[in-house]
Amino acid sequence: MEAAEPGAAGQTNASATLMLQLFSQLHGVQVDAARLARLLDGADQAVGAAEAVRLLTELGFTARHQRGGLRQLRRALPPALLELRNGEFMVLGRFEGDHALVQRAGQ
Repeated sequence: MEAAEPGAAGQTNASATLMLQLFSQLHGVQVDAARLARLLDGADQAVGAAEAVRLLTELGFTARHQRGGLRQLRRALPPALLELRNGEFMVLGRFEGDHALVQRAGQ
């Protein structure tokens, strides 16, 4: 995951939940929204990289936070969960040549 710049707001629980569900499904793991809500303790807080790593670890994934740019991103094994500089998340599906297939919440 790419780190957000300091002060970035992070992603809302609803859209972060969607991205974590999609990420899990792409890895063959079914996770329902209720379980993610329990892991988030129902708080209406922004979810950043550290919280996403904690959630993925609790869901059984080996997760780590890695900061970097395009070069590091190309070495990631898709699907990968990415945090943008504005604090939003998206899922990297794959690279094909100079193009990347990504999914953002609600799009």
